[in-house]
Amino acid sequence: MTGVHLEPNDYHAKMAEKDTVIIDVRNHYESVIGHFTPPPNGAQLIDPKMRKSTEFPLWLDKPETKKLLQNKQVLMYCTGGVRCERASALLRTKMETEADVKDLNIKGVYQLQGGVDKYFKNFPEGGYWKGKNYTFDKRFAHAPPLLEVEERYNKKMSETTPPDSKDVPEKKNGDNDDNSNHNIMGKCEACSKPWDMYRGKRRCPTCGV
Repeated sequence: MTGVHLEPNDYHAKMAEKDTVIIDVRNHYESVIGHFTPPPNGAQLIDPKMRKSTEFPLWLDKPETKKLLQNKQVLMYCTGGVRCERASALLRTKMETEADVKDLNIKGVYQLQGGVDKYFKNFPEGGYWKGKNYTFDKRFAHAPPLLEVEERYNKKMSETTPPDSKDVPEKKNGDNDDNSNHNIMGKCEACSKPWDMYRGKRRCPTCGV
């Protein structure tokens, strides 16, 4: 008994509906570098700020969480869809077995079929996604396909365009040397400069932490 599986196009449409919340069931550091940004007057994004999946049940039991879910339809998403299976099943079980959760009058529980990975395949330009999707493979983190292509092109152009070229836009004070920073939502905890490579022994290029 899990949430209703929605294909990316249907999930995308639901994010624009009122009285809806979206729960990012990934770890907080994953949400920091990229997440859905529903349209104005659409769903409300909720980040439980988890460090690991086992913290989800505790978060779900908090009074402030229940208040957020009251009289709402609940959407969930994760990288590939696995975490959503467990998370939505837990909520559905509580809706049937716990009186205080029954009283919340939750309108339905839905999850993104195939996770963010499948959403990117249907919305290569990003759709309602902003930032990058953290992965546990050699990619580390990646943007929607079309934005990845654009980022690689811009990086190549910045490397081949002469410094005195009129085509090079004037940098503003505080701009980082990395031209792809407009796609970076995360930041270094030490110096607060744009940073989204939270993996292995990689260090912030600005402060080295």
